[in-house]
Amino acid sequence: MQYYQKTVQLLPRPYSEAYQRVECTLQRQITEIRLYSGCEPMLTFRSKLVSLAGLCGRTQSVISHGELQQIFLHLNRYSAFSQENRLRQGYFTLQGGQRVGIAAQAVWREDRLLQPENISSMNIRIARDLALSQPERWKMLVQKTNGILICGAPGSGKTTVLRGIARLISEMGQRCAVMDERGELFPLGTEGFLFAKPPTCNVLTDYPKSVAMLQAVRVLSPQVLICDEISGENVEPLSESMNTGVRFIATLHADSMQQLQAKSQYRSLRELQAVDTLVFLSDRHPGEIREVVYVAG
Repeated sequence: MQYYQKTVQLLPRPYSEAYQRVECTLQRQITEIRLYSGCEPMLTFRSKLVSLAGLCGRTQSVISHGELQQIFLHLNRYSAFSQENRLRQGYFTLQGGQRVGIAAQAVWREDRLLQPENISSMNIRIARDLALSQPERWKMLVQKTNGILICGAPGSGKTTVLRGIARLISEMGQRCAVMDERGELFPLGTEGFLFAKPPTCNVLTDYPKSVAMLQAVRVLSPQVLICDEISGENVEPLSESMNTGVRFIATLHADSMQQLQAKSQYRSLRELQAVDTLVFLSDRHPGEIREVVYVAG
């Protein structure tokens, strides 16, 4: 079953049926499903926002505010509490590894952000388990560098690339540990992993990255750490991990060298001499390498 179909089938029936009307040839080019209170259903198609009606050729009614709340509850299996920590960060994850970003009303208790409520929009990103583009080039990079930072705009395929690199490392006979804080790289369900997991890969699911990195180094003895969307608070434990000789591969939102240099976590990584290779992904062809930059220590 196609990844688009797997995603839309998680929606309540009337909406699932509406999204399935899109022609199969077009479904492969859809990367996001966007739901807004008081608006027609929308899709990200070929990097542009289009209405569902525009793709399937039928009139679609707007989604009322109440209907959007019901869709939110349905996607969370009527137990949003189970994803409370993720929701406080503005997203939750579906059983197939699809990330759903939310815009909502923040609820505060004193200075603590509680679980958001009164959802106003949702953005469902369609997770795809695709073959790694340019595998020989990635193999060379993994073999010759100690710290790789994969950069790109949203939708450029960073998560998909990391999944492919984990498999490549396993094929090379090396051990890796994946910090899967959001359950997107290798989603773990009640019956095991939903995407095929490499045999020499350890996956730490739902742990904060800063905790998972140190735990992996202490008890799993990986040769490579893989981390999606590194943040400032992850830099110190990453540096500590690298002192044991472990290499790392991580991603960061940045579409250019200028954007990258403006990010504090990149500056911290450079001060620690933790990264020696920057890989910028294409924004036109997700997962494809646009440019490789080697930085001095």
